Amino acid sequence: MVKIPTSDLGFIQQKLHDITQELQETYDDTIDNNIDNNIDNDIDNNISNTIEDIDDTLIATNASNTRHPNILVKALEQLLHQLQFIQRKDHEILKNNQTNVLETQDHNTLANYGIKLFADLTHIAKTLQISNIHDELRRLGFGFGLWVAQNDIEITLLAPLVDNIAFVFSELSQPSDFVQLYTATSQIMEATSFTQQENNKRNPACWERLVLNRTKIAIQTHQQPLIEQAFEAIIELLPEQAADFFQECTTRMEMAQYPTTTKTIIEKYCLLYCKPHTLH
Repeated sequence: MVKIPTSDLGFIQQKLHDITQELQETYDDTIDNNIDNNIDNDIDNNISNTIEDIDDTLIATNASNTRHPNILVKALEQLLHQLQFIQRKDHEILKNNQTNVLETQDHNTLANYGIKLFADLTHIAKTLQISNIHDELRRLGFGFGLWVAQNDIEITLLAPLVDNIAFVFSELSQPSDFVQLYTATSQIMEATSFTQQENNKRNPACWERLVLNRTKIAIQTHQQPLIEQAFEAIIELLPEQAADFFQECTTRMEMAQYPTTTKTIIEKYCLLYCKPHTLH
């Protein structure tokens, strides 16, 4: 049974509709100055208008009631509807060799705005301490981010997706599920903008987390090709951290019940890249 969240936009839109009433009602019932200010401070009112069909909603989210989940949900539902429309039109374009409905930049702006809206709603649910809604929004946010990656759209807002990947990882237990998560995480990595990767030099946490977490996912697949692929990526992308990471894997290996093949791979890379101990 598939356990990683789906990237189907129709499912995501329906599930969003199903869960948001509780979020909106809880917000209305429990709002006070402390919660209100926390939500206000973390939601960016600076939103780009990219599609005429959702202009009114986006303008509304720039108003004083931006923090209300009803406004964010409405914008997100319209955005998902618009993306499904674009997806259908793109299929027609491929058949008829017509001009694209939207320029690539418009695709990117709209999709990354969707990542932002999911992150904002997730934060509201966390602030209101609605754990079931918070968890479901993280799953939906993961699925949406995966859809973005699978449709060759450049991801410029990475942090929420890294958080969602870590959450989905925590829910899995079977190697076959981790294989699916590894594939999805690889797709998100490949879709991450060059700018985000370059920002690693100034603000390394987000990109590094993605690379390192994908390797931890690979280890849980117990599949040699995936583990070696992920290890080689660390050597290439995070060379200064490779030795410490492989040493950490060795330490963890002693406590975890890894298969012999997995242990052998970890030992090999640690032997090659970890600093040798010297006698004094």
